Amino acid sequence: MIIALIGPDGSGKSTYAGFMRNYLKESKSMAKVFYPFNYFLLRKLIDKFARYKEKDKFLQPRKNCSFLFKFWPFIALIDNWIDYLFRLKRFRGAVICDRYYYDLATSFAEFNYSFDWLYHLYLKCIPKPDLCFVFLAPPEVLRNRETGDIHDLSFFENQVERYQKISEKRNFFRINTKQQDMEKCQELIRKIINLRS
Repeated sequence: MIIALIGPDGSGKSTYAGFMRNYLKESKSMAKVFYPFNYFLLRKLIDKFARYKEKDKFLQPRKNCSFLFKFWPFIALIDNWIDYLFRLKRFRGAVICDRYYYDLATSFAEFNYSFDWLYHLYLKCIPKPDLCFVFLAPPEVLRNRETGDIHDLSFFENQVERYQKISEKRNFFRINTKQQDMEKCQELIRKIINLRS
């Protein structure tokens, strides 16, 4: 079973991923946290390329991104499917994904690395997880949780809007983490148990 946790930066994905893994292990179920957002085969290529450029500049939004580079989601989609088939699906237990391929799609839009039509096509072609939770919080809360003061408020407003649209179109479970408490964790666990039973 593949469980995806997606959402804006600072929405609580890693916290809940760790909680879910520990809970399932206590229940004598095999569980492991994966990070599909880091790519699979493409990771080495990206790291090699980034050596020749400053990483911060490499990841900045590009208003005039090259025409060919806007086809990056096609390449990423192939990598996603290889990762899904040869890593995620082969694990015999609960796969908890701290971020998923949907998070990659939002980064394509944020950094202007895709055509609008290709962005939507990519979203349709991503391998769908068995269960997906979208973690959301008000942009102001996300901005306050960020360390390093890297992004302004508009960055988080755009992120929240994109994830809301993704969850609405695919009927994913939405969880507001403005006030994180055990009740929300229990809600996650209940849904997982219902799916497994």
